[in-house]
Amino acid sequence: MAKLNDSIQNLQELNTVVSKKRTKSSRDNSKLYLWLFLAPAVIYLTVWKFIPLLFTVFLSFTSWNPLKGEPITFVGVQNFLYIFQDKSFLHSLTTTMFFLVVAVLIELMLGLCIALILDEGLRGENIYKTLLLIPMVIAPAVVGTIWYILFHDTLGPMSYIFGEGWLTDPDRAIYSIILTDIWHWTPFMFLLIISALQVFPRDLYEAASVDGAKWYHILWYVKLPMLRYTIVAAIILRSMDAFRIFDEIMIMTGGGPGNSTETTSLLIHKNAFKFFETGYASAMVVVLLIFTVMMYIGYMKRMRME
Repeated sequence: MAKLNDSIQNLQELNTVVSKKRTKSSRDNSKLYLWLFLAPAVIYLTVWKFIPLLFTVFLSFTSWNPLKGEPITFVGVQNFLYIFQDKSFLHSLTTTMFFLVVAVLIELMLGLCIALILDEGLRGENIYKTLLLIPMVIAPAVVGTIWYILFHDTLGPMSYIFGEGWLTDPDRAIYSIILTDIWHWTPFMFLLIISALQVFPRDLYEAASVDGAKWYHILWYVKLPMLRYTIVAAIILRSMDAFRIFDEIMIMTGGGPGNSTETTSLLIHKNAFKFFETGYASAMVVVLLIFTVMMYIGYMKRMRME
């Protein structure tokens, strides 16, 4: 009997050891499969994102004109000190911020209004949503070409309706860019807000109506407070994207007339590929990267505080 008990105990111990080995083996296989699936993304980000970023940061501390065949010369923080003394950079930064603030705020207001209207359950709302989202899926270069034709001095219908010289007038050219961006990206604001509205429980609206609240009370005290996180996220995402606008301006005005529509992205492009001041252009990229990261950190801190 004692031998039988010992045999049973040995078998149990053997089964325990085997099961542990199988568990460890399955975990190792899971980790292997995980890394195999992650490998393409990691390789892509490393080769096309991380390494170029590090090289750009390195170039920002150098002076290098590859067109002249000059060697890379280390200049320290000289490029960064010159940036904030460069009137062209300060002007482009002012133009970028003006474009960003006006375009993003109008896109937010239009997207919010359209989302609130369609959230009421209009007949054929799916058709309206589909039509509204079409501009967002069009490539920026195509959008710029479309609106360049619309604003053309001799061919464009906008010139006949609102007067000539939208793209050739230094005072009005920036507004043509803003109008183009509003048409292109208002659907993005609408999509984020309507997605949030459709998740909110309808019981809250019904309870407020039973208590005698009017539609504007429900909007101000119920819907907007619940939308605050979505609105902040939409503003941050659009601001970071609008800060880098390039295609539409390059096609429609090329930064002109003069430098009236020259944003920081166009100034970087001009310094890098027209003047071949690679180090100085890289320094501007680093400054814009820091600014964008600061915007993101501010957004995350605000979200955590609330």
